[in-house]
Amino acid sequence: MFCPQLKALIALSDADAASEASRVLERRGISNLLSVKCTYDAIDAMVKESFGLFVVDAPIPMTLNRPGVPGGIDFIRFIRMCEGEMGEAVVVFLRSKLGEVNLLQVRDEIVTVRDSGANCILNHPLTFAKFDEYVAPDLVKPRLFLRMAGYTGPCRRRVKIPIENERRKS
Repeated sequence: MFCPQLKALIALSDADAASEASRVLERRGISNLLSVKCTYDAIDAMVKESFGLFVVDAPIPMTLNRPGVPGGIDFIRFIRMCEGEMGEAVVVFLRSKLGEVNLLQVRDEIVTVRDSGANCILNHPLTFAKFDEYVAPDLVKPRLFLRMAGYTGPCRRRVKIPIENERRKS
């Protein structure tokens, strides 16, 4: 379905979620996958090769001997700071807190993730239906990418709204 050269980096804190995401991506034709267990391994892989898709959750563990390595939302910001195609890659953020009842905390997390530059925010686990509806359209036809002082990431507008002004027509 997708370009066979597309490389995906899976940086999830839960091994079961990582294997489920790998299965979904492989079934959708993305076979060049790398799954990492910590942010240091993710950054090390990014130095060696370029990725077109990232699947991230918060927090992915940091290594104890490497302080200051970003995790989760900070990792998305790190991806967006990269130059070239990798900085404009599709980033999928998987929320793991399904039982969260404090709507203000949920809203704050979603706003923070959106402002960090994630293409889409989904709940665990990544399923075929979610992939087809939210991730695949960004892989097939990437959205306009914006680099501004306050935001670096894909354009958030999903649809074009035609503006009609009745007064000007008459």
